[in-house]
Amino acid sequence: MRAMADHSNREFSWVQGLAFGMAAAGVQVASEVIHQWGAYFYSPSQGTGRTIYVAVSAVGTIFFVGMLFDAVTDPLVGMWSDRTSTRPGWCRIVPIAGRRRPFMFWGSILMAITGIAFWYPPVQRLSQVNFFYGVTVMCLHWLFFTTCMVPLNSLGPEIARSRESRVKLGSCYSAGMMLGLTFTAILPGIMIDALDPARHIDPPAYSDLGYQRTAIIFAIFALLLIQVPTWVLRERYQPNQVETRMPPLGQLVAALKNRVFLMWIAAMVCFNIGFLAVQKILPYWAEVGLGGDETTVALLMGPFVGQKTERSWNRP
Repeated sequence: MRAMADHSNREFSWVQGLAFGMAAAGVQVASEVIHQWGAYFYSPSQGTGRTIYVAVSAVGTIFFVGMLFDAVTDPLVGMWSDRTSTRPGWCRIVPIAGRRRPFMFWGSILMAITGIAFWYPPVQRLSQVNFFYGVTVMCLHWLFFTTCMVPLNSLGPEIARSRESRVKLGSCYSAGMMLGLTFTAILPGIMIDALDPARHIDPPAYSDLGYQRTAIIFAIFALLLIQVPTWVLRERYQPNQVETRMPPLGQLVAALKNRVFLMWIAAMVCFNIGFLAVQKILPYWAEVGLGGDETTVALLMGPFVGQKTERSWNRP
């Protein structure tokens, strides 16, 4: 009887914990492929026979504008999700209940589309059209990424309400993030080389097919990873009748007065600047400095990811 009571009182099952980790892996997969290879695809090294779509002086702007747009839309999507009704209304084409899961459902579909479209620049040469295309698709991709990521993070405390349950759910989330990072740091470089037919016919030649086919596979993989928890997880939000809603500007001011939040923001900025800078420059260094290709990047990333994973699991 006691075992049955403990089972019925659990805040989430192991299946739901697994689904939550799958969603975390999905958003990681959807972001890291573009982070790792997007700049190099649009502006590869000169003299290598690859198509240059955007000047190297401008390709960084594509990612900067996209990240800035992402930072602006994060709180907006969060407030929109907070104010969404838990019951499907007439405007929900797919009647998914809850405040968070509808965002994850549609966001993952749209993110898969932009995750593929990014690798198909309209002009097959250096052109400003490719620059504006890249900026537009990048902004849309990070908007849809936010539509998945922010509701997913908000869903965690609503599924797991006790401290013990949140620790367990956080472990599922961390495991999913690390697995997603491992896959996207190592596999794409190998797949890009293997899925490019031009390299097997004429080894010095290159084509876009390796990147495009890899992007399609990972976009579909991320879509499936996020769609599964959309149908498996169940929201447990209970509105508080005495809850007061603060206007958006008031929420922003309150956040800026939170010392812990500001320290976290500063730490994340420093981490992302350092990590993303190395991530963006690595393909260039592997080719020009080491005389390698995309597979070389995978070999270089392997030990780094392994060390990072080991430290994460062994952290007290």
